[in-house]
Amino acid sequence: YQLMTGTSKPTDREILNSCLPLIYTYSTVVTTATYNQMKASGSLRYIQNETITNSLRNYYEVIVPDISSNNNYESNYYNNYIDPFVIKHFRIQDIDYVGDSVKTKDPVILNRTSQTDQELLNIIEGYAVGHRTILERITIPTQKRVTKLIELMKKEYHLQ
Repeated sequence: YQLMTGTSKPTDREILNSCLPLIYTYSTVVTTATYNQMKASGSLRYIQNETITNSLRNYYEVIVPDISSNNNYESNYYNNYIDPFVIKHFRIQDIDYVGDSVKTKDPVILNRTSQTDQELLNIIEGYAVGHRTILERITIPTQKRVTKLIELMKKEYHLQ
């Protein structure tokens, strides 16, 4: 954002170096088989601590579907906006996707104009805002809740 809105026009190399680490998508995979099996068999009733049971239900029945929904949002955004822009404007021979780096001395952004610069800024900043929102509202609070749940289960069942 700072590069694209600065006082001087950035070079193609500067834009690529800044964008490449941001151009990715990933999914969080949560396996629910054990919980589903416990639920279907009635085994959850053996957990006598209601706080643990409620926390497990909340995690698997509320939070996990939210995570899946957010994975879909990020994947759709990537596929609908980022990837088409990259295919249309970035030269594959200039880019090392695995290393998130530019591999040629003078990379070129194809058909670059002030309009495509603004489009790229809108796309990347939109993706970043969505990602930060998911991180701050779901991922970080979920990590804290899960850590507390694990600590509670360790204490309740004398686990190490």
